[in-house]
Amino acid sequence: MRTTLRLKGKQQITPKFSEEQAEKCRVPNSKIMLSFGCVTSNKNYNFRYFKKDIRKNLNTREALDELLEKITSLTWAEASNLSKHEIGGFELIPFEQMTPIQINNLDITKDTGIYVFRFNSNACRLCGVKDKYCNVLYIIAYDFSFKLYKHGS
Repeated sequence: MRTTLRLKGKQQITPKFSEEQAEKCRVPNSKIMLSFGCVTSNKNYNFRYFKKDIRKNLNTREALDELLEKITSLTWAEASNLSKHEIGGFELIPFEQMTPIQINNLDITKDTGIYVFRFNSNACRLCGVKDKYCNVLYIIAYDFSFKLYKHGS
C-alpha cells in the first residue's frame, strides 16, 4: 500500500513502507516507535515553555500522552490514512518553513519532511522526523503557541 503525501509548497512525495526498509532497521515491531533524544533545547519549543504554569503543563502532557498512545498503536501506513485533524493523523512540512531551531543528533536539511501531529484539541503540535529505515519518529520540537512554523488559515 502506498500513500501519497504532499509537503506544503513542495512537489508530491510517496513514502515507501516496505519490508526491505523494515529489514534494514532490524526491529521486528511494525508500529510507530518514538525517540525523544533529539528534542530541541530551545525553551519555546519544549516543555520548559510551561515552566511558570504547572497546571497548563500538566494538562498539555495529559493530551500529549493521549497522542503518544495513539501514534504508537499505528503503523505509518495507518497514520497516513488519517486526516491531519484526527488524533494520530499528521501533515508534512519542509524544515525550511520552520523557525530556525537547533536540532542535535540528526542530519536535517531544509527540505527534510517534518511530520506534524496535532494534539490538545488542535491547540498544540508535536513535530518530528521519520527515520528512513525504521518506524521511528524522532521528536524534535513542540509548538504550543503557533510560532514554530506558519500555520494556514
